[in-house]
Amino acid sequence: FRLAKSLESSPDAKVWTLKLKPGLMFSDKTPLDAAAVVSNWDRHKTPALGSACLSTTTGMGTYVAQDSTTVVITLPEARVGFPTQLAQCLSVIQSPTATATYGASYGTTPETTVGAGPFLLKEWLRGSQMTFDRNPGYWDKPRPYLDSMILKPVSDPTQKLSAYQTGQADFALFVSITQEVKALEQTGTTLYGYPTQGGGADVAFNQSVPGLNDKRVRQALVLATDQQDLNAKATGGSNTMVDTYFVKGTPHYNAKVKQVSNNLKKAQALLDDYNKTNPPPNLTFTLTDSLQTWGQAQAQQWARLKGINITLNVVPATNANTRLITGDWQMAVTAITADNPETLNTQLNSTSRSNVIKYNNPSTDAALAQLRAETNPKTANELYSTITQNLFDDAAVVFWQRLTLPVAIRKGISGVEPFSSQTPDFAKVWIAAKA
Repeated sequence: FRLAKSLESSPDAKVWTLKLKPGLMFSDKTPLDAAAVVSNWDRHKTPALGSACLSTTTGMGTYVAQDSTTVVITLPEARVGFPTQLAQCLSVIQSPTATATYGASYGTTPETTVGAGPFLLKEWLRGSQMTFDRNPGYWDKPRPYLDSMILKPVSDPTQKLSAYQTGQADFALFVSITQEVKALEQTGTTLYGYPTQGGGADVAFNQSVPGLNDKRVRQALVLATDQQDLNAKATGGSNTMVDTYFVKGTPHYNAKVKQVSNNLKKAQALLDDYNKTNPPPNLTFTLTDSLQTWGQAQAQQWARLKGINITLNVVPATNANTRLITGDWQMAVTAITADNPETLNTQLNSTSRSNVIKYNNPSTDAALAQLRAETNPKTANELYSTITQNLFDDAAVVFWQRLTLPVAIRKGISGVEPFSSQTPDFAKVWIAAKA
């Protein structure tokens, strides 16, 4: 939400005041002011729109445009993590004029796409590339420095790596750090991106499925996982694996809250105990083609268990996402990376629409509710430990690696600064002119 000047709260974290930079303008000359923000948030409340932010806006209490650059939000209860919630769900603001003009067609073509960012959409060849030109009306002059950018979607990681290595791209976003990606640094490439501070990529277990509805089976699958072997086979040991939920050195780190794995003997004992009174589990593990190396390594480890059958099901990324949302899956790769109250609540609260793994623990729900309003750091850390310990104890997932989406940046490109953990701020990027 770079267009904001500030976001401040009352001492009880219930009233938040959002200040916008003055003079902001959409590319269609509509003011990006407090009224535009309120209008956008109101749209999320329309059920027919199907917004993923519906529950966020309906649960925000009241928000009013106090003047042209000020929005005052009065929450129904204290939320210390409200800035994160705001940034993740409500920070994209559309031009009210363009929204009214184009309706459902807004953003489907360059002509119907209006923004206030550093670049404007010039051309869109679906499935092939998008071309962006410099926005002459951008608020932060003289940025952006680049005249144009071309984005090309390439889902196959081998093809993407080859395209970058042969000079067809200046930037390349990869789904994980591998030996091949890491080796790019030897050619002058900079790898941008840093691991998530909490959780990471995981294999989630659908607890409505026979077998996975029993904690013994889920625990067996976690215990039969050897993270270091996974890392070696999938990336040549290049990734950072999840042991404790929070990274050592971060405020909420607790060395005692650990994922216990790599104990095949105990895993088999749990599975044998389950199989005494139940038919052997017959499960399907759904994953995308870009994660086949990880999936095959994981399946090999689980194949050491007797009395369980697991089949790999490789599907396109869009298919995998649809399956997750609709509940048509048994085991699937997801990511639990929350490191703040609001995101944790979104990912793990049993009533959250974004809780795609359908995790349900009353103790966790209660701790999440308290954490969202907790201003005492010591108490907050205790609540974080309760929530993450529950996640491990319930064997809701088996964590793999800290999630890192590295961006390879070619030598000679300067001004790379963070916009998020995986995305550079392209408004500040520049390339030296050739002599």
